[in-house]
Amino acid sequence: MALRRLSSLRPQTAWLLLVGGLLIVSCYALLLSPIVAEDTDIFYHLAHGRYLFDHGEIPSTSYFSFISPAREWTDYYWLFQACVYSIHRAGGFFGLLVWRSLLFAGFLVTVAAFLWAPARHSKPASDGSRTWAQTLCLGGLLGFFLILFFHKFELVRPHALSYLFLAIFLYILEARPDKVLWLPIVAVLWTNFHGIEFPVMLLVAGAYLLEIWIQRLREQRASKQSMRTMIALGLSIAAVFATPHGAKLIKVPFVSTEYASHYILEHSQLEWTEFLTYRFSIEGPDYLSTFNLVLAMAILGAIGEALRRRLRISHLLMLAGGLILITKAIRLSHECALLALPLVHAFASAAVTIRWPKIARTAAALILVPMLMAPALFLRGKLPDFGDAYPLSPRQLPHGVVSFLNQVDAGGSVMNNPNVGGYLQWALDSNYRIFMDLEIPFLFVDEDIFEIGAAFFDAGALHRFLHRYQPDFISATLASTDFPALIAAHSHYVPVFFDDEGALYVDRRRHPEIVRDYALVHVEPFTLTGQRFSALAPEDRRGQLSELLRIATVDDGISSANQAIAILHNLDGRYDLAVEAARRVVAKNPRLARGHAVLGDAVAGLGEFDEAIRAYRRAIRRSAEDAERNAIYKSLSLAYFRADRVREAYEAFRRGVGKFNVEAPVDELVRLGVLAAAAGESHDARKMFDFALLKVSPDEVELRRQIEANLAALK
Repeated sequence: MALRRLSSLRPQTAWLLLVGGLLIVSCYALLLSPIVAEDTDIFYHLAHGRYLFDHGEIPSTSYFSFISPAREWTDYYWLFQACVYSIHRAGGFFGLLVWRSLLFAGFLVTVAAFLWAPARHSKPASDGSRTWAQTLCLGGLLGFFLILFFHKFELVRPHALSYLFLAIFLYILEARPDKVLWLPIVAVLWTNFHGIEFPVMLLVAGAYLLEIWIQRLREQRASKQSMRTMIALGLSIAAVFATPHGAKLIKVPFVSTEYASHYILEHSQLEWTEFLTYRFSIEGPDYLSTFNLVLAMAILGAIGEALRRRLRISHLLMLAGGLILITKAIRLSHECALLALPLVHAFASAAVTIRWPKIARTAAALILVPMLMAPALFLRGKLPDFGDAYPLSPRQLPHGVVSFLNQVDAGGSVMNNPNVGGYLQWALDSNYRIFMDLEIPFLFVDEDIFEIGAAFFDAGALHRFLHRYQPDFISATLASTDFPALIAAHSHYVPVFFDDEGALYVDRRRHPEIVRDYALVHVEPFTLTGQRFSALAPEDRRGQLSELLRIATVDDGISSANQAIAILHNLDGRYDLAVEAARRVVAKNPRLARGHAVLGDAVAGLGEFDEAIRAYRRAIRRSAEDAERNAIYKSLSLAYFRADRVREAYEAFRRGVGKFNVEAPVDELVRLGVLAAAAGESHDARKMFDFALLKVSPDEVELRRQIEANLAALK
């Protein structure tokens, strides 16, 4: 019945249902997935927008930095910053989620409208309808563009506006030439929202202008429509100067990113072998594989159009320009995909009208199935699992350091890692100055990031930086594990705070009162998560707990601090307090496996074994490391055993130890054998006891006797 109803649908109706379904699911995913700190660009955009509103001028210097001399720049995305700051001021980060969802909806609808419009030289039905074959093929292409661009719209960045404006340009020029007078307006918005992309706009406008000019020379006359298009494109090109920066904007896109490509991923270049890869998994094809398919279709479309003597100069120039762009940086592959869209469309339109042999039609059908499945598989992995804070995830953000600095309200200079510079710039009070963020190479330069990067890893570079700037505070990322040894040579810098991202040091000479009240004596932030708390002396435990509780009073969302508090309470039998600390970890960072595991330990200590089992199982699902997962399985086994679920206790412990693990300690092999025997797995029990005997040393007489007794009992 369902198949009969599906077959009765007109292709146009099916297309609308397909586009609508993709819109609903993708916008649902974007709206309900929190903003995450994959990069902190959104925060410096918000900060610049705030500066613009507070000062009534576009920022043109490194006003938030103590770098010397101050840097000057051209803020080529000023309108984007004003826009996102206004949205945030009205609706917070949830407003930004709505913004990115609407942008993606507009982009997807524009691409869908472009694909559904008849390609030039194609022969649609007299009523403009499409066949089922065309509909399915275009649906696959739309899914590919969804996969290519979804991730870029997850990040609230000005690139999203560039993709939307480029798609609108192509749609008007190809499908709605009667709307060409809108192009200058789109161009002005484009150059003010994301001015660095104006060469792409010039490429598109220039390609179509050249095509119209050549056509005019051939025909010795110009139609009214072609004249309107030429005027609109000419005005669009002039929009480069319709910004507050005037001619200064022209040089911005040509700032060298040669060295930035070595430390910023999106500026890196693709190797030619990467254009030959294709991978398809249960999550669908990855980005590079999808891009390679789109690029291959564009090239085949160009060859096909050339063989049929109808290759348009505008399409060829845009494809050539796109190919040049992807040699510059991987991030420009998105612009390349859009510039290739007309030829991809031409390829698809031609492919479904050619009378292919039966075997070719069969092969095409087999290819079309994964094409249509790809967006569904991709979006399935993008649907929110509600396992993170919303609407802004605190993961990878130094929110604790910010809370501390704002609370002590000392002001001054903060030496920082550039990766989190955007967040510090946005979240710190105005009486603080940081060193730099990642606005490279347009505001800061290669030497700046090299100087600060080396200072966190090299003693000489650190000494030079501290001597030159004498910062009040140092915010060091916990990934810089050698930093404590480096900073020890500068004893006037004392650790006073930490969060899940970094540790904060203060200059005791300038802020002795902060050192007096907050100095960390017992806690070492860089090794806290891997510490064996059970090996600490009681007085050290008490000292650590006191400092950790002080940390938690400043910011109760620091997972590592709350986890350590819960472990220390568990060791001392204060399970009710351990539960409170563990629940804070789970509430603030539900994706963290260790939080659920520590909660399991705490509730198990209270005798609530069923709840402990549920907590351990949640921890296992979230664990990404084998060693961590194995340890949780062992804790889960104990909870099962104490709940009189022996069979499950054996299975969990076997998963934690392994059936054949030459590195397993003797006591774990013995316990595994005992559990196997209790679960009725006599064969496995004998094997574990035999393995244990092979590892018992000659002086462990009593242990050998116990193992042999267990073996005898089995026989």
